[in-house]
Amino acid sequence: AQGVKLVLPALIRGMDESSWRAKASAVELFGAMAYCAPKQLGACLPTVVPNLAAALADSHPKVRDHARTSLNHVVSVVKNPEILRLAPHLLAALDDPDKCPSVLQTVTRTTFVNVVDAPSLALLIPVVLRGLRDRNPDGKKRAAQIVANICSLVSDVKDVVHYLPSLMPAARNSLLDPDPDVRVMSSKALGSLVPSMDGNILSDLLPWLLDKLRSEGSNVERSGAAQGLAQVLAAGDPSKVPDLLSPLLQQIESPKMSVREGVLMLLTFLPKSMGARFEQHVNMVLPTILKGIADEQEAIRDAALRSGRAIISEFSGSALPTILPRVEEGLFDDNWRIRQSSVQMLGDVLQSITGTTWQAISGSQASEDVGYGNKEKSLAVEEILGADRKNRILAALYMLRSDVNPGVQQTAFQVWKSAAEGPKTLKRIMPDLMTVIIQCLGSHAVDKQSIASRALGELVRKLQERILVDVVPILQVQLNEGDVSSRIGVCLGLTELTEAAGKQTLSDFMGDLVPTLQKALCDTELIVRQSAAAAFDNLYNAMGQRAIEEVVPKLLAGFQSQQEGGADPSSLDGLKQLLSVRAQAVLPFLVPHLTTTPVTQDRAQALAALAEVAGDSLTLRLPPILGSLASSWSGRHDCVMVRTGLKVLKGVPTDGLPTIVNELDRGLCSITNSDSAKGFYATLTGQYVDLLISRGMMSRIQPLVVSLVKSMASPERLLSDSGLQALESVFDSLQAADSADAADPKAKDSGAAASTKNAKLLSLVQPICSELNSLALNIAKQRAEGYENAYLTAMTSQEGLESFVSKFLLVVLQNGDSQDKFLATQSISDIASMVPDEVFKPSTKSILGPVVRALNSKSDKAIRIARLQAARLLVGKGGDLCKSLAVPLLSTLSKTISEPDSKVRTEIIATIVAISPLAPRPDPFLNEMIREGAKAPQDLQPQFLHTVAECLRQASATPSAMTIKKISEFARLQLGSPNDSSRMHAGEALAEVCVSQGCAEWSKQLSDADGLAALACDDSSDWELRHGAMCSVGRMLWRGQPAWIEEGETGRQALSSLVSTKLSSLLEDDRVPIQAAAIDALVAIFNLCSKCTSDSVASAIGAHSLAPKLAALVKSAPQVGTCALNHRFFILKHVMQHQLCPLHVKFLCY
Repeated sequence: AQGVKLVLPALIRGMDESSWRAKASAVELFGAMAYCAPKQLGACLPTVVPNLAAALADSHPKVRDHARTSLNHVVSVVKNPEILRLAPHLLAALDDPDKCPSVLQTVTRTTFVNVVDAPSLALLIPVVLRGLRDRNPDGKKRAAQIVANICSLVSDVKDVVHYLPSLMPAARNSLLDPDPDVRVMSSKALGSLVPSMDGNILSDLLPWLLDKLRSEGSNVERSGAAQGLAQVLAAGDPSKVPDLLSPLLQQIESPKMSVREGVLMLLTFLPKSMGARFEQHVNMVLPTILKGIADEQEAIRDAALRSGRAIISEFSGSALPTILPRVEEGLFDDNWRIRQSSVQMLGDVLQSITGTTWQAISGSQASEDVGYGNKEKSLAVEEILGADRKNRILAALYMLRSDVNPGVQQTAFQVWKSAAEGPKTLKRIMPDLMTVIIQCLGSHAVDKQSIASRALGELVRKLQERILVDVVPILQVQLNEGDVSSRIGVCLGLTELTEAAGKQTLSDFMGDLVPTLQKALCDTELIVRQSAAAAFDNLYNAMGQRAIEEVVPKLLAGFQSQQEGGADPSSLDGLKQLLSVRAQAVLPFLVPHLTTTPVTQDRAQALAALAEVAGDSLTLRLPPILGSLASSWSGRHDCVMVRTGLKVLKGVPTDGLPTIVNELDRGLCSITNSDSAKGFYATLTGQYVDLLISRGMMSRIQPLVVSLVKSMASPERLLSDSGLQALESVFDSLQAADSADAADPKAKDSGAAASTKNAKLLSLVQPICSELNSLALNIAKQRAEGYENAYLTAMTSQEGLESFVSKFLLVVLQNGDSQDKFLATQSISDIASMVPDEVFKPSTKSILGPVVRALNSKSDKAIRIARLQAARLLVGKGGDLCKSLAVPLLSTLSKTISEPDSKVRTEIIATIVAISPLAPRPDPFLNEMIREGAKAPQDLQPQFLHTVAECLRQASATPSAMTIKKISEFARLQLGSPNDSSRMHAGEALAEVCVSQGCAEWSKQLSDADGLAALACDDSSDWELRHGAMCSVGRMLWRGQPAWIEEGETGRQALSSLVSTKLSSLLEDDRVPIQAAAIDALVAIFNLCSKCTSDSVASAIGAHSLAPKLAALVKSAPQVGTCALNHRFFILKHVMQHQLCPLHVKFLCY
């Protein structure tokens, strides 16, 4: 032995020499050792044979020949008779790899009856390794089979240890082979090697198997790993199995499909691998299998079902008490997949007892209840399961034939047919079946309730009144005593019952069914009521109008007793549920009862509640419903009727909106409706607009708004106020909708936000303003006919006017286009004409602001005129309230006097003159007009002069000296203008300047040598300048105060000087314009004297002395033609218009 140990390494090294002679010698010596030391060589064969086998493939023929010879000598040390007989074949396989498959087949056909020693293994293993590494699946399978069988025959497991480093990688690879047979044999081979493995090898193998079991690769890998792990666990220590299984079973919750599938694959192979030793683990793995059955992935469900069937197949007898309770629980699981798999496993259990293969049964549920079972099979099942459990299982199977899932239905039908004997079976299990049905009807699980109700329906269809006698009382008890789930189940049962039973059967049981159904409809839980409504729907389908006549009156009676303080508070809810399923049939029955006038608050609330579920059928019932609510409306504070009407309208579907609009408009305009009823329709319209806006029906709003505007003129305060309040609601809703559109991110991104600002509100400007104008004309006509108190009733209160102005007019004036603003401006005038001044006045300031701001914008002539007229109107109505806006308004208008259009210019001047008294200081706007006038064209300057003169005349304060100076300088520049209008307006302005400074300046201009009167008499000056001065003097005289000549000496002297020294000559001036101006001045003197309290003033100033001269001018007028004739008329006009003193008597005498 020691010599072999010393020589063997040298011989192995010789095999690696490059010289063929050295190799051949080493090989020859290996063969000689069989004779020299056969026992020691046998122990070394695991090393020798592979080297000799390698030499068979050497390139030198003599090396190959010596290798064959040596192998033949080595075979002699093998003691196993079967291996000795196979030795030539094995040596041939080592020499020629192509013979390996046939040799492996020969080995697998050999029956081994003797133990296999180490030399035998040394000769066999190299051939097996070639087979495991072969690509041919048959070779791999046979090689793995040989390993599995031979390892069980080894006399000493240590003999296999030497080969594990080469066998384990090959076994692992073949374990993952695509061929399932290869995987099966490889797993067995791997299991057979476990006894030979030490701790290191096993600790390396288990992690690898677990990793492959959970890998995300193909399921081939997971299947091979599962089989291999099952064989390894079966061959290993049984006490360690729970420690490995527990963490694996928990991974059924893994989110990775590969992990879940791997776990279930392992459970598929473990029962068979471990045999009876696995029975103790069945209770632990069943929950994992059921979870797998409920998995969403079909591959997981299939794997779980295979696992369950594997357990049943393996332990259907011994472990049945453990398996069956779990299967029974799964029959009524909430998950249909678990139900189906449980039925399949139950079929396998019954199949293992009866021998009837349930999968082969075909047919449909429409078949008779005759099965393929018989009395012998039934007794066999009863003997193993017990009579109670057997009946309970059959009842469950019968009920599952009505499962909500078709797959469960079919599977349950097949299993039922495999076990049931015939009709007697159904009769025998009826008590258990009804118990199961009732339990499931009262379950919290919806599927259970549905299955039970459908099963009940099937029974009723088959047995009719024979089953109803027993079923209805049971349902009534459950409805009275059960919890919510039980009551739902009862309703589901009623639904199936009423659908399945015939009309005659239902008619016979109406006395029992109607109270049950009524109680369910009045249940406190919504879901119970909904289920009961479905039962009523079926009852109506079967019984028609009788169902309504039986059920609805009792619910109405319950509702009326509720109003009287009685019980049954849910009758209204029951009616709602009836409407939700049969509105077209039930609503015509309900409406006459609920709309009897006067409508009480309770009935109104009932209408509102029922309208929510009435649907399309509500559209045709709108006229009587709204009419009764309108008739019962007691005024603006009656919110119940309006809320009810609103809910009724909201209950109408979208396609009924045109009907709603027509009905509201008819209610507002109908001459048959009272003002109170119209007020109801107005209030309802205002609150309903929101829904029209949200549904994009702006075109439907316009006629309603026009009707609301018209209602504001009603003399009945209730209607007018309701119309205004409704309009306010409309405006609020439109502005809210416009704001939402403007804030829409899509609108902002597209740049449409600005264009949509107030777009919905502004779309109503034209119809509203047009209707306001019509109302204004109508009210004006009424006043002309003697109705002095004809007003726009809704706006005769301050609150009503301000609300309309702020929510509509101001919004339009601030945001509308030019046309909208024009219409709004006209509406201001219309409203002012329809509203008392004391009501309109407080609102003028708020309206005037936007009007002032709009004056600067460019717009059409008509729009500008309307704005100016509105501004003038507002200032006239508002008075001192508009003071704060006077200065900016005057500043704005001063810059526009040079407007080329004469009509617009006239309106501007009139507006300035109307506003100027409100300015606390006239200087700013007077200076502005002087600056603008200086820049204006020559033909427009008279307009500025006239405006300045009028403003001075009405100014609330005296201008500053600087302003007076600027006005005087500007006017004097035009005093001698060739233009008659310029001279006259310049004189007018100078006269107002003088008057504004008081009596001293007035007297100075009349009497001083440098005064205007002196300038008028200066023959050296141009006649135009003299005429202008004379015009100014005349204006001064017209504007003079009586106190200046009656109480002031200076004024009287100045006037006397004018009369005596200047006016006489001016009356004889050869220039007719100057003469006319002098006549005007003389008449102004007459006028001024007439205002004095003393008649002596006229004599004191000598005015009577000019009467003859004035008469002479009249007499001489005809002698100088048409012009003089006109002049005469001018004199007469002045005298006759101002017959204010005794002088005119003398004049007329002349």
